Amino acid sequence: MGKTWECGKTLIDLPKGITVRKHKKSASIQIYFTYRGVDCRETFKLEPSKKTINYANGIRSEILNKIVLGTFKYSDYFPESKQSIKFGHNLSNITIGELLDGYLLLAEKTKQPSTVRGYSEVTKAHLRPRFGSVRVRDLSPQMLRSWISSLSLTAKRVRNILTPLRAVLEQSVNDDIIERNPLDKIVLNNLLDKTSIESKREINPLNTSEVKALLKNTDGQIKNLLQFALFSGLRTSELIALQWGDIDWNKGVIKVQRAIVLKQEKKTKTKAGLREVMILPPALEALQNQKEFTKYLAFGV
Repeated sequence: MGKTWECGKTLIDLPKGITVRKHKKSASIQIYFTYRGVDCRETFKLEPSKKTINYANGIRSEILNKIVLGTFKYSDYFPESKQSIKFGHNLSNITIGELLDGYLLLAEKTKQPSTVRGYSEVTKAHLRPRFGSVRVRDLSPQMLRSWISSLSLTAKRVRNILTPLRAVLEQSVNDDIIERNPLDKIVLNNLLDKTSIESKREINPLNTSEVKALLKNTDGQIKNLLQFALFSGLRTSELIALQWGDIDWNKGVIKVQRAIVLKQEKKTKTKAGLREVMILPPALEALQNQKEFTKYLAFGV
């Protein structure tokens, strides 16, 4: 190594921090610089010439400038270098699918079963088919916009689908895998078809004649269950969790204080869910009729 390189009959002066390494059948250019007090040498697999030496010198100057400014990131220039890993700048090849798998495992320990089921369903149906094999560092706002624009779903549904994806992307930012969350640049209402923004679902409850016809054609505990469900106003999960002790016969109210989702009991979702519901006459009639079937469980009667 020296301060010059003989290229054919031309003698090329080597700039400071630039050396040429000779190999058996070829040669390569190596640059030298100091980063965080560590002597760093990186090699360009380029045949030395005036043009390639000037190129390497330009890269070195750019790196030195970024080191001074505090913006140098090793992986931006040498992603496969061992030094990149040493300085914590290695580029991760982890995929969106791998991150989602980890997120779902964590959610099983920290979220309600119904929430985990929802995350699992949208991951399986939407996120994994489209982004499962995509490296998180390759995910771009353009990719997301194109995908979201193709969805014929309401804005609320799309937000629900994006919830686990947003979570793993935010974690990737915290872990320095990516610099920013590409979802931060997405405005849903600008991407969804206007006819899809509002839900087309219409509530179609049973009318009075349909309720009468339904109850007329049932009897016993089935009739009691349906009549109570129709006239109590409770959610299905609250109905399943209801106990005789939740009935205040003196005040004529139902104390709603728990629910059962996916065979697991939980408290009501919000304080508003913890409430007293007045027992309407048809619901009271159903409870009275049910006593003969489960009278030994009718605590407080």
